Amino acid sequence: VTGQYIGANTTSQADRMNEYMYPISSVYDANVGDIVYHLSSDNHTGIYLGEGKVLHASQSKGKVVISTFEDDGTFWEYGCNAALFCLVMK
Repeated sequence: VTGQYIGANTTSQADRMNEYMYPISSVYDANVGDIVYHLSSDNHTGIYLGEGKVLHASQSKGKVVISTFEDDGTFWEYGCNAALFCLVMK
């Protein structure tokens, strides 16, 4: 929306937006609209929609899906305030 380039893959996005990232132990720790990252093994990215729901490209399904995660699930490791990043970089 703001025309900011955040990177073409998870690793480059995480590097570019590093100072706006914060650790999360559950996806429920993220804020609605934040980008969430799993960086340990398969480098996956999604957008947190609230209520444990994440919009992401499913590798197993081969399409973009909305998945619901349990509040004690530990798949996502970082949240990133993308809106703040885009506002500051304007």
